[in-house]
Amino acid sequence: MVTDQTDPDTGEDLPSFGIINDEDARYKKFENADTIRDAIYMMKANININTECYAYTQSEIRNGNLEFLIDEQRAKAKLQSRKEYKKMTPSQRADFMYPYTQTSILREQMMNLIREDSGEQIRLKQSSNMIKKDKFSALMYGLYYCKMQEDHGKQKKIDTGQLMLFSPAKRSFLN
Repeated sequence: MVTDQTDPDTGEDLPSFGIINDEDARYKKFENADTIRDAIYMMKANININTECYAYTQSEIRNGNLEFLIDEQRAKAKLQSRKEYKKMTPSQRADFMYPYTQTSILREQMMNLIREDSGEQIRLKQSSNMIKKDKFSALMYGLYYCKMQEDHGKQKKIDTGQLMLFSPAKRSFLN
């Protein structure tokens, strides 16, 4: 990912990704004019980081700071009851349903995890190896990265006169 690639199917040139936290400049040598700068945050996971990530994720879920989309079956039923459904092509329907399907897979992965506490450390084991945990891991690490950015931002002085605050409206017709 840190070097330019060519898609073997399409022949399209794909640019490399720059590393945000490349303190020792280990990956700078791969950058070029086409590199997408600061695209990847590199983290080497270990039991301590995983414990902190999992605890933070659980906290965000319990506190209601993290909401999930509705189940894909409910989303499909709601979509089918709408006039727009009949006008959609199968491809449009699949595109529309994609986030709901991914959410259902994420929930399945979460339900498959067994928490094992060993002292102050938490280990997550899969109940069934047939069900992966990659989406949950991505969620967990993504939330942790956001937390790190928020914590870093709290250390900086913010000129509140420069802020524009607003509350976004919900736009999904499935809510």
